Amino acid sequence: MEIILFAKIYAQEDSTTILPSATVAFFQVQAVDKVVLLKWAVGQSEAFKCFDIERADDGENFIKIGSKLAITKSADEDYDFVDATPKKNVSLRYRLKLISKDGFSSYSDFRETKLLADQLLLRLKQNPVRNTIDLEVNAFTAREATVSIVSQAGQPVSSQTVRLAAGANQLSLSTQNLLQGLYRLVVDAGTERKTISFIKE
Repeated sequence: MEIILFAKIYAQEDSTTILPSATVAFFQVQAVDKVVLLKWAVGQSEAFKCFDIERADDGENFIKIGSKLAITKSADEDYDFVDATPKKNVSLRYRLKLISKDGFSSYSDFRETKLLADQLLLRLKQNPVRNTIDLEVNAFTAREATVSIVSQAGQPVSSQTVRLAAGANQLSLSTQNLLQGLYRLVVDAGTERKTISFIKE
């Protein structure tokens, strides 16, 4: 359990002010899909005005990315915040600035996470298609992938396993046995799945 205590703050030309004591029961951050979810719990929540959320993309320089008003209905409260604009492939540091009703503040310890960029990018060279699908797959790292064609009703039509090299991969898939209509091309590689729709003429 992380415990944060507000201490005395001394101003050069002002009298000493004592902030109300408080505890941060927990503070966690988690990369989820394309956003970062922050959750924290605060004891004596009624003593606060708000909580500023700060992020450092370089590990040092924190900037404010949002704020949450304190809930004063009870002493202990849970809070959450979604960072919808995190950078990818960098270590993200987050901390909380806890601001009391008197305007004084203290900081939590920081938490770190990383939001990975998309490992796969798909591009059809033509759509609609006729006899073949010319597909470009950009892979962040070399890996094995399964490429499937799925009907509009969700039924698998065909599937094959390919070995992707890091970088751009050119794939050609036969569609001669497909009836006219709308289909989905699904690429599965590890825990990542990418889908793109196409029309067979």
